[in-house]
Amino acid sequence: MTYEMAVLPNAQAAYLKTLRGVASVLGMHHHVLHGFREAMPTLSVPTLVVWGRQDRVLPVSHARATRAIPGARVEILDNCGHLPPLEHPDPFNRIVLDFMSDVGDRESAA
Repeated sequence: MTYEMAVLPNAQAAYLKTLRGVASVLGMHHHVLHGFREAMPTLSVPTLVVWGRQDRVLPVSHARATRAIPGARVEILDNCGHLPPLEHPDPFNRIVLDFMSDVGDRESAA
C-alpha cells in the first residue's frame, strides 16, 4: 500500500508539506513537541513506544520523553534507526505481542 500511495500524483509534494509542517532539519518544531508533552500525562490508555536507538529522524531522547505517559512501556531497540518494524521485525513483533498480552491480562483481572 505504501508504494501505491507514494506514486500517486502530487504524493511527494503532499508528504513534504506535511513533514515541513511538523519538523525541519533541526528536528520537530517547538509547538509540536510542546503539544505532545502537554498531552502525554493526560493519556489513560495502554501505551507502547518502540524506538530505534540510532534513529536519525527523531532522536531517541524523544522516546524517553514519552515516559511522561502514565504506565507507558518504552522499548528502545539497539542497532536500529527510524523504522523498527522493518529493521528488526522479529524483536518488534515480540515486543508488541508481549504488550498486547500484558494489556489483555490486566483487563481480564479487572
